[in-house]
Amino acid sequence: MVRAVFVDVDDTLLDFHACARESALYAAAHAGISLPDDFMDTFMRFNNLYWHRIEQGIMTREELHQVRWKSILHALGLEGDSLQMERGFREQLRNAAVPVPGAHAMLAFLSERVPVWVASNANRDQQEQRLRKAGMLDYVCGILASGNIGASKPDSSFFKACLDRVAPLAPRECLMIGDSMQADIVGAAHVGMLTCWYHSDGAEEEADGIAPDWTIRKLEEITKISALTALERKQADHESDQKRMA
Repeated sequence: MVRAVFVDVDDTLLDFHACARESALYAAAHAGISLPDDFMDTFMRFNNLYWHRIEQGIMTREELHQVRWKSILHALGLEGDSLQMERGFREQLRNAAVPVPGAHAMLAFLSERVPVWVASNANRDQQEQRLRKAGMLDYVCGILASGNIGASKPDSSFFKACLDRVAPLAPRECLMIGDSMQADIVGAAHVGMLTCWYHSDGAEEEADGIAPDWTIRKLEEITKISALTALERKQADHESDQKRMA
């Protein structure tokens, strides 16, 4: 039985692509840089590359902050202060909160049944501010962020810290929902947690011989997972028992 849920933020609850585009245009305007219409292809290529290195433990966030926009501007053939771009980008990203379709409905469904926690590799204060702006913060019990934990997804230490927060629950009583096969699904599965991969397009995928317990294409599909809908019946049965005993 699922008794606690952990949910990723970027590209699971909040649309990172839309938030990043908004933040980059803001930073570029203040840095006097004109970005081409298709700049996000280059941004995502380098951002994904560097975050993958962070997940592998071969790069730090501080190093990412030093090279991300330097690499992007160079690839686009643009000149400008890359560190100013990085500062402006991260400053605006703290205020960017474009929801993924169905995110509110999913959180409402889950929070009525089990405690819901956010599990993110980003900065805790940043994610708290973004979720508050998106009207999602009231659905969650708290935010578990790698910067505070001292480990990043998919490191087992990150997920063990999540389990410690809801102890004495067993790993198989905890569900991780996220869009990253490697960071969210493989990482959680390695400590024995149930996993739900939010994969809006593409084929089924395995990594390290691990397949998710569930795969959903839309967040609303969470409401059709029997392990969660069963909680609704159990809750209703419990309330009926209480009325009979009253």
